[in-house]
Amino acid sequence: MTEFPSGCLGKLPLHGDFIRYNAGSAEVQEFDTWIQEGIYQGYQELDSRWDSSFDNAPVARFIYCSPKSRRILAGLFKPSVDKAGRRYPFMVYTIIEPGALGNDAGYLPWAMEPFLLKATELAAWSDSAIDLKTFLKSFESLHFEPDLTEARKSFAKFVLSHATGDYWAGSFGSADDDRRYAAVQLTAWAADLRSPESSALRFPAVEPEPETAFWMELS
Repeated sequence: MTEFPSGCLGKLPLHGDFIRYNAGSAEVQEFDTWIQEGIYQGYQELDSRWDSSFDNAPVARFIYCSPKSRRILAGLFKPSVDKAGRRYPFMVYTIIEPGALGNDAGYLPWAMEPFLLKATELAAWSDSAIDLKTFLKSFESLHFEPDLTEARKSFAKFVLSHATGDYWAGSFGSADDDRRYAAVQLTAWAADLRSPESSALRFPAVEPEPETAFWMELS
């Protein structure tokens, strides 16, 4: 099974500046630029409310495909501060080579669950880590090992065991909400992107990994 290394970038209370580990690739820099632009825009729109909004933000998961290298950067980030109290997110991620997922990129959110659970534990531990060297050493053993066969089976089982009404109710609050027609139309437009043998209309229940995997597979 192929392994992909992990990395991190951002700020933590145990250090007075940016923390970097395997952070020199183009896709990491591109994603970091996007975060910086988002922070700037947040300050512009929220002004004095930005700090509290940032501090109370939940841990977020992400999948980013670089338009230049086509490598995939996937992981999570959480709000954080450095030793001086300066705010900046802290990211834990893996970098996946182009073509490594074949036609199974849509199952990546599901396949990443074991890695993300470990990354979540590592990010939480960062708040109480003794020193930076000890903390960064943990990344040497953190790898992403995608089991796409198992992810494919789990996804298929999940989709087949949930009704369309479950999805509408989770998305819009009611299984009869009129917005479901717009979603069906979007799915019809996307049919041209699908292979002929995959034209069945399927909707997952509203849960982060299944829903993300569904829309990635669709497009």
